[in-house]
Amino acid sequence: MEFRAERTATSRRSERARSRPLESLFHEAAALLDLVDFIESYVREQDQTYRYGAATRDFFQYIQEKAQRRRDEVIRIVDGARRRPERIEDLYRPALPLAQADWALIHSFVKPAADGHSLSTPDPLIRFAVSQLHRIPVAKPAKIVVSLTSELGYFQKDTSSELFPPEIGFVEIPYSQGTSFFSNINIYHEIGHFVYQLFSKSGEPSFDQLDATMEQAIKQQKSLQEFKPGRTAAERKARLKGILENWTKEVFCDLFAIRLIGPAFTFALIDLLWLVGLIGAGNEKQFDEEHPSPALRLREQLSQLKKEGWWSRINRLEIDHIKLIGRLSRIDENDYVVAIDEKELVRQSLLSVFLSVLPAIEKAVQKSTEHIPRGGFAKETAAYQKKIEDCLLNGTVPSRAVDRDLRPGPLAIINTAYIFQLTKLGNLMDKLSDTDRNLPADRMKWRRKVEAWTMKALEDFEILKATTK
Repeated sequence: MEFRAERTATSRRSERARSRPLESLFHEAAALLDLVDFIESYVREQDQTYRYGAATRDFFQYIQEKAQRRRDEVIRIVDGARRRPERIEDLYRPALPLAQADWALIHSFVKPAADGHSLSTPDPLIRFAVSQLHRIPVAKPAKIVVSLTSELGYFQKDTSSELFPPEIGFVEIPYSQGTSFFSNINIYHEIGHFVYQLFSKSGEPSFDQLDATMEQAIKQQKSLQEFKPGRTAAERKARLKGILENWTKEVFCDLFAIRLIGPAFTFALIDLLWLVGLIGAGNEKQFDEEHPSPALRLREQLSQLKKEGWWSRINRLEIDHIKLIGRLSRIDENDYVVAIDEKELVRQSLLSVFLSVLPAIEKAVQKSTEHIPRGGFAKETAAYQKKIEDCLLNGTVPSRAVDRDLRPGPLAIINTAYIFQLTKLGNLMDKLSDTDRNLPADRMKWRRKVEAWTMKALEDFEILKATTK
C-alpha cells in the first residue's frame, strides 16, 4: 500500500511537471490570440466607420486574412503540444514568440493607418501621386497607405520584411498637416523612398551601378578602410556605409519628387524645413547621420530644376524661397559640416565619397522617371499660368481653366497655385472688404481657401478625365 501510494504521488508530480509547460503555452497562446482578435476587430470597425483610400482598405483586408491564418496556426500549435508535450520547449513554444513579434510590428502600423482616413488626409493629392507612380513599370502594382504621425515630419516606413506584401508602401504625414494640400506635397519625397526600395530589389542596372560607384569610392578612401579587425570594425564600416546610403536616398528622393511634381516640392520642403528649425538658424550647412545638409539638397534641386526648364521660369519671383535656394546653393563644399561622431579625416572622407556619387544618383533618378519628358511640364505650366491665376484671383476653382484636351493638367494647376499663394495671395485679399492682407489670421484663412480650390480642381480633373474617355 505504501509503495502504491508513493508511486501514485510520483505519477501526480510527474503529471503536474508536464502540465506546467503546457499551461504556460496555453497562457501565451491566449494572450497572442487576444492581441490578434483585437487588431482584427479594430480594423473592421474602422473600415466600417470611416472612408479610406483603396490601399488602406486592401491593407485592412490583408490584416483580417492574416488574423484568421494566425488563429489557425495557434490552434495547430496548441493541439500539437497537447499530443506531444515532450516537444513543447523545443518545437511548439518557440513558435509563439515569433508570431508575437510579427503582431507587435503589425500593431505599430495599424493605428496610424486607421487615423489616416479621408477626413484627415488630402485624398485627391494622394490619388494623383499614386496615378503618377503607376506609370513607373516597377511600381505599377504599388499601393500607398497614408498614415498619421505625431512627429512634425514626413516618413516612409520600411516594409522590406516579408511580413507585408511588397507592393504596399507606407507614408506617414504629420497629423497637424493632414488636410493641408501644399505641405503634403512632401509625400512625393517619401514615395521616392518606396520607389528606391523597389528599384534596388529589381536588379535595375542604374541602381546596381549606383551601389558599385559608392563601394569603389569607399575603397579609395584609406580612412574608411583602416579599421582594426574584429566585429566592432565590421559594425563601424557598416554604419559608415549606412550613413552614405541615407544621404544618397535623400538626394534621390528630392530629385525624384521634382521630376514628378516640379518646384512645388522644393517650396513645400523649404516651408517644412523652416517649421522644424533646419533652415534659418544658421545650420543649413550641417550633415547628420540621416540627412545631407539643406544647402546641398537645395543645390542639387536647383540643378534639377534647371534641367527640367523650371528655373528660368521661376527665378525672377520676388519670394524668399527663390532667394534662399540661390544663397544656399552658392555655399562652398568646403564649408559643409559633417556632424557625426567620427574623426575629422573620416568625416571629410565620407563627404568626399558622397560628392563623387552624386552623378550616379542623378542617373538613377532619370532612369526611374524616364517616361517623363524633360521640360514638358514647365512649358505647360507657363502656357496656362495666367489662366489658372485668373481663376484663383476671382475665387473660382481652377479646373475651370481646363480645356477639352485636358490642358492644363494637375501638375500645372498645383505649381501655379503654390506660386500664387506665395506671390499673389495679397492681391486676392485686397479685393475683399472684410479681410486684411497684413493680418496673419486672415492670410491663413485665404491660404486654406486656395488649398481647397486646388484640391477641388484635382477632383474635377479626375472626373473630366474619366468622362472624356
